[in-house]
Amino acid sequence: MIRALQIVAVLALLALVLRNLPGDSGPTETPVSNAPQYVATGARWQRFDANGDVAVAATAERLMGYSGGEKALIGLRIDQLGGEDVWSLQAPSGHQAAEDQPLRLDAPVTGTLQRPGAAPATLEAQSLWIDKARQQLFSDEAVTWVDGDSRARAQGFDGDWAGRSVRLRGDVNVRFARPQN
Repeated sequence: MIRALQIVAVLALLALVLRNLPGDSGPTETPVSNAPQYVATGARWQRFDANGDVAVAATAERLMGYSGGEKALIGLRIDQLGGEDVWSLQAPSGHQAAEDQPLRLDAPVTGTLQRPGAAPATLEAQSLWIDKARQQLFSDEAVTWVDGDSRARAQGFDGDWAGRSVRLRGDVNVRFARPQN
């Protein structure tokens, strides 16, 4: 038994000597690539346009920032997208690969488009992208658009921040309500 302990002690001492030989920097910590650089709870932010007006106002229950500008958001709510509270959107999560890349909102995405002089229209989508550079929203997945008493389903859509243009794409199925007399 003593002989076995002596062998273990010699091996441990040998490992320690080999580890600290000149030119050997020893073990290095490898950063965890998927660990965030920062985490913010109850995050709230605004982005301003060239005129100094609020272009985006949003909140997230949790925002995680990674190297290279990548962001992951939990409990995302966009209260204002475009001027005059045009679009508002909600999603359980979102992701942005880099600051200059579009923001993806994950399913289920719900949204409202406020239009002057008209009732709001609503949107439900599997996912939705917001491209701030082009000031557009879009989806290539199933969407449902409700405008007044009409309901449409489509394979995708495009819209602008100003809410002047919404285009349903793909196989579009529209149900029009009958006018009430």
